[in-house]
Amino acid sequence: TAIAVPVPVHTLEVTPESAELQLIVSPTVQLDVVLKDADGNVLTDRDVEYDSSDEDVATVDENGLVTAVGEGDATITATSGGESDDAAITVQRAPVHTVAVEPTSFALVVGGDPSTQQLTVTLRDEAGNELTGRDVSFSVDPMGVVTVTDDGLVTAVAAGDATITVTSEGVEGEATVSVTDASGSDGDVYEPNNSSETAADLGTINEARPLLIQANFHDPDTDQDDWYWIEAQQGTQTQCNPVSDMEDFRFRVSLTGIPVESDYDLYLYADNNPNSPLEESRLGSNLPDAVSRDLAGDCGASDRFGFWVRVQHYEGPATTDLYTLSMTFERP
Repeated sequence: TAIAVPVPVHTLEVTPESAELQLIVSPTVQLDVVLKDADGNVLTDRDVEYDSSDEDVATVDENGLVTAVGEGDATITATSGGESDDAAITVQRAPVHTVAVEPTSFALVVGGDPSTQQLTVTLRDEAGNELTGRDVSFSVDPMGVVTVTDDGLVTAVAAGDATITVTSEGVEGEATVSVTDASGSDGDVYEPNNSSETAADLGTINEARPLLIQANFHDPDTDQDDWYWIEAQQGTQTQCNPVSDMEDFRFRVSLTGIPVESDYDLYLYADNNPNSPLEESRLGSNLPDAVSRDLAGDCGASDRFGFWVRVQHYEGPATTDLYTLSMTFERP
């Protein structure tokens, strides 16, 4: 009586040896197994068993199809005839491909209706699948027109236009907002003074509300500078004690609405005698920028900080239209 004995498996090779899968976008990979005898001949019609080291990360069926389940690493082992080989599987989240913001544009009214707007942010991967559980941040340019909470609630602060940028994993989406004042004013208009000794006094700003002013360049024909004097005041001065000084604050000034192909210098000085600037920045109409100064808390200091703001035309046409200075006094 003759009994056929299968040629024993001598080697088992799994390909690919490793794979990176992404949830939703590329959730599967097919493993191939090649069996050989001692002479290197390929063996067919042999049973192969598959096993996953962590089925919460990746599962595998009887045909070697691996499916991503959750983030992490797993090892898939193929076994036949006492021989085995592994494939390393890494499962990652699908990266954010687009950030959609709704509404994309809207209007608010300071002290009127509506004064707030809830933004809806939708994140999608490259295949268009919606993503959840991702970090999202909000920023506003210029500052002082609206505020935005961490969950996307926009609140009107002062008349003006602003762009809200929503960022997730380095990908951005935008919405624009136009804010008017319930009184019908688009902001207080000041006639700036070109003398540092009698500069326009714009009063006091505190951290509770930014200051937004509009003015035209004082003398475009002679390029005399515009000077402003402003006092920044803490709303509540921290009581001095051995372990608690006044809180640190930041004074920030931005300039918008300057002419195309024009450059301006924006200077920030401290105290009543502007000799040397604390900070300065050259601004172009296509390069929005701001000047800011951090203020260290000091038990011996007043809760008021005085600043000179100087607007100097550098080159290109000087504006006869209104430009906008936005000033904020905030915690860094």
